[in-house]
Amino acid sequence: MNTRLSHCLLSTLILFLTILLSTHVAFAKTGKVLSGDCENGTGTFLYNNGDKYQGQWKNDKKHDSGTYTLAEGDKYEGNFVNDERSGSGTYTWTNGDKYEGNWENGQQNGNGSKTYADGNKYEGNWVNGNISGSGTFTYANGDKYEGNWENDIKNGYGKYFYVDGDIYSGNWNNGQKSGIGALKYTSGKEYVGNWLNGKKNGYGKMFNANGDVEQEGNWNNDVFVVPAPSRQYQSPASYVQVPPLVKKLHLGMTKNQVLKILGKRKYPSGTSTMLIDTKKDRWDYYFVDIFEHIWIVFDAPDGSVDFIGFAVLDAKLAAAETLSNNMYRIQKGQTMEEMLSILGYPDEISVMRFIENYGDLCASYYDKYYEYDIFFSNGTICMMERYSLDD
Repeated sequence: MNTRLSHCLLSTLILFLTILLSTHVAFAKTGKVLSGDCENGTGTFLYNNGDKYQGQWKNDKKHDSGTYTLAEGDKYEGNFVNDERSGSGTYTWTNGDKYEGNWENGQQNGNGSKTYADGNKYEGNWVNGNISGSGTFTYANGDKYEGNWENDIKNGYGKYFYVDGDIYSGNWNNGQKSGIGALKYTSGKEYVGNWLNGKKNGYGKMFNANGDVEQEGNWNNDVFVVPAPSRQYQSPASYVQVPPLVKKLHLGMTKNQVLKILGKRKYPSGTSTMLIDTKKDRWDYYFVDIFEHIWIVFDAPDGSVDFIGFAVLDAKLAAAETLSNNMYRIQKGQTMEEMLSILGYPDEISVMRFIENYGDLCASYYDKYYEYDIFFSNGTICMMERYSLDD
């Protein structure tokens, strides 16, 4: 009785495994061979759902070149790897759309072009079936966009050429002009400034055809609303009171002389990268405690001090992305008020006793990667530097 039961269970198990295995194989490839070798060779296979493949096979899978026609009429002609579209290939939709380019893991990946039935055309990079990266989209009406994309949407820097001749160059977000950008009109006028949701918003300048500033200030949904403030000079002393200790410092001092006045404070070092003006990198020394930031540069030919600054610290940190984008709106000749309208109040503001090229006032902003220092001379911006916070 036990022997018969064991034999019966074994037979049942073998039958179950056979059915399971045949089901798995059938799931991978169900249909019939119409011609040729559809395991390792060249052949034509008709699937049960109506799809048809004609081409090369390897280990019972579509491999190398072939043509796959879907039951509804779409067609792919190109390379396959392990049953997936991979390599170079062309996909034609029944609605008239057509893609030619690279494939990976069954999706458009890499460089390729797609022509749409409505007359639009895209040439550029693809990621997992979506337009992503750098590419050019030509619209049926004659407009053209050249720039960055993310998941079929214009994002990042790009240029848009309107059929009427207008040209926009600048930042895009979620398919719309947002951030810093310039719109050049066929009339010769040009707007340079901030955009939001496809419209002029925030600080900007409108230039006439001769290049003169026609309007300058704040905009709201394409409407000019607030003129720029007057360029009235304000003394650095109106922003920061310099303590007596710092007043004892002067240009030409040696490091030992500075240390004797300031005492033993921590002074890390770093290098700077110039964003405005061309000047060689410098070695900087910082003397810092909780409330004060004394900034000294020993860069005279004899190694002595040629650069002194003092700042009052503020723990406020700006949003990194917004700050970085807005820095490109800062230009030479802008006033303190113009800078504040763009960036808000700085994290530090410093009164400087500098060599001639550095001015007399410095506003400092921070994000999580950089320190941005904006220098003023006689009330307007003369230079800007960016420092890596990793230094």
